[in-house]
Amino acid sequence: MKFLLYLETQLLRNLQREDPRAHSIKGKRAGTPPNKARRELPAWLVWIWEHKDGQPHSLTRLQSPGSQAKGFPDSSISSNNAIPQVFLLERATDTDLMDESVWPSGMKSSDHQILLVLQSERPYTRLTLLRGRKQLHWAEDSSPAEILKGIKVELHQASKRTRELRRVARRQSQEKEESDLAHSFAHLVGQQFQNSQCTIPHLAKIMGISGARLQQICLKHHGMGPKAFLIQYRIQKSCELIRKIPEHRRCVMSKIAEASGFSSASYFSFIFLNQIGMTPTEYRHQELHSSSPKQ
Repeated sequence: MKFLLYLETQLLRNLQREDPRAHSIKGKRAGTPPNKARRELPAWLVWIWEHKDGQPHSLTRLQSPGSQAKGFPDSSISSNNAIPQVFLLERATDTDLMDESVWPSGMKSSDHQILLVLQSERPYTRLTLLRGRKQLHWAEDSSPAEILKGIKVELHQASKRTRELRRVARRQSQEKEESDLAHSFAHLVGQQFQNSQCTIPHLAKIMGISGARLQQICLKHHGMGPKAFLIQYRIQKSCELIRKIPEHRRCVMSKIAEASGFSSASYFSFIFLNQIGMTPTEYRHQELHSSSPKQ
């Protein structure tokens, strides 16, 4: 199990003072044996540090949320992996831990982030774990096994929630991308429909996607394939052109077909009949009859 770990600046300094591996004295390493230094640290903290990415590390690599965590937006998971974030803070007074001001700058209480708070004038007197609206408290005399069990359970839950949030964010991003592409396709059809050489592969190439992807997006967002969408758009424009021709003027269907993007008048008539249920000429007569004043 992996997760991101951040420590408050003051707590980091306290831990460095307790662990001789984490700093040097007058250019020389401190003489306290590492195993003794480990025994001076809480078992739960040693476990968290050693499991954060699968192997032990020097405490000098712990990062303060006051600086590094500011780069992480509070509404998304910034790591490439679906891993929860753990913030380890130190407080001298018993504050309202649900207050968002307790959390590091730019972060909010959520069920995919864990806040561990040491409340004491001296370190490790009382430990509180917060995840979302849940709180767990351990007194100074709590056994390391009890603390570790609670932390492990909450880390698993935070990791599970993190993966869920990442799936939601990925799905939302995909849906927005598809919606933008569907809008772009409709806009592109409006620009290109008069060109009889405009085909679906041509439009897909302009958009930088495959024909199969375009087919999928159009079916989902327009309720029809891209070819049907293009034909329907051209027929709608041809109907508009027919209605705009004055009654006293002759309607040349070959001109209407060309202006609507059809390669020939015969093909235009065939598609028009299939879509509207009558020929362009019949449609013209119907429009003239319906628009003429009744006696």
